[in-house]
Amino acid sequence: MRSLYLHRRFLGCLGGFVFLFLFAYAVPGLFPWAVVALCLFGMAVLADVLFLYALGGKVEAERQVSEKFSNGDDNPVTLWVKNGYPFRIRALVLDEVPVEFQRRDVRLLFRLDAGEQKEGKYVLRPLRRGLYGFGNVRVFVSSGLGLVERCYVCGVKQVVAVYPSFFWMRQYELLAIAGFRSGTGTQRQQQVNLSSSFDRIKAYALGDDPRAVNWKATAKCNRLMVNVYTEEKEQQVYCLLDKGRAMQAPFHGMTTLDYAINAILALSCVVLKK
Repeated sequence: MRSLYLHRRFLGCLGGFVFLFLFAYAVPGLFPWAVVALCLFGMAVLADVLFLYALGGKVEAERQVSEKFSNGDDNPVTLWVKNGYPFRIRALVLDEVPVEFQRRDVRLLFRLDAGEQKEGKYVLRPLRRGLYGFGNVRVFVSSGLGLVERCYVCGVKQVVAVYPSFFWMRQYELLAIAGFRSGTGTQRQQQVNLSSSFDRIKAYALGDDPRAVNWKATAKCNRLMVNVYTEEKEQQVYCLLDKGRAMQAPFHGMTTLDYAINAILALSCVVLKK
C-alpha cells in the first residue's frame, strides 16, 4: 500500500527490540519474554493498520486561498481538515506551496475527535509578480496507537496570480478618505483660489480678493462687483517609471522596481479617489 507509512514511534519501538534481544543473549531467561513482546508488538501494528483501513473512515482536507496575492504583503492561506473516522485521530497536514517560496515547513498538526472539523492558517509573502502554482494537500493520519500512518492526498492544484500590492493601495485609500494624510508623510499645501475657470459675478464682500474686481460690472451696478472663479480639481497626473538596470537592485527581498510599482499604484488610487 503506497499510502502506508511507518511512524517514528514504530521505529523507536523497533530499535528498542533490537537492544532487548541483544541483552537477552546475556540473560537467557529474558529471551522468551522478548519474543512474546515482539509478537504483541506485531499484533498492535496489525491492529493499527486495520483501524486506518478496515473501518471505512476517511479524512477530508481542503485549501482556501484567494485567487490574487498582494506582492510584498502577508497573504493568508487557510487549511481545513475533517475527521471521518469513528475514533480520535492525529492529523499532520502538509501543504505543497509554490516552489518560488522555497518553504518546506508548512505543516499543521491537528487532533480531531470523531466527526470533528478544524481549520488552521498560515501566511505567504511573495516577492515577485507572476503566477504561483500550489500542489496537493497531504494529510498523514495516525490512530491512538501511533505506530503507522495513512496518507491522504486531498485538494486540487491551484494557480494564484501575484499582483502589485493592493493591500498597500487600500491602506492609503482609506487614509486619504479619512483625511489623515498629514500623519503619513504627505505635505499639506495652501489652496489658492485663483483659476481661469469663471463661475459668476457677485457683490463684493469683506475678505474677497481685490484683484478679482470686475470694473465694468461695478460701473453698471454702482457698487463693487467681483468675479468668482471655481477651483480646478481635475488635472492630468502622469506617473513615469524607470525600468533601467538600477531598478533591478534587491531590497528586503524585492526589487526597487516592484516597490516603485506599488507606490505608483497607491498614488494613482488616491488621486482617482480625491
